[in-house]
Amino acid sequence: MMDVRSPLASVGLCAALLLAGGCSPSDEQKQATLEEKTAKFEQSLDSIQDPKLRDAIADLGGSLLLLERARVKLATKPIEAEYGEDTLALLKHYPTPQGLVDTYINGLFVLRKASHSDYL
Repeated sequence: MMDVRSPLASVGLCAALLLAGGCSPSDEQKQATLEEKTAKFEQSLDSIQDPKLRDAIADLGGSLLLLERARVKLATKPIEAEYGEDTLALLKHYPTPQGLVDTYINGLFVLRKASHSDYL
């Protein structure tokens, strides 16, 4: 007879976790604004006693806040295509169809050149 206790226990554990900590669509969790995140970060930074650690965390946190600001700014910025509304502009960029094909093929293969450098 097959032992079914282990699968039943794992199913029961998963169900208990979902019931206890799962969220439903009716649960509305307020997203913290960038200003709130900045204020909370500054408050937590003030509680750090070690100056070297505080400086390192301030640098890292500042970088993360800059990334968050950039993400918010990019999320609200409309998408601008390089060639505008002309869908054939990319093809018109190349003087001949062979030029487009050559560019594509050259992009697929990197030709190895004889070199005495360790970096190539």
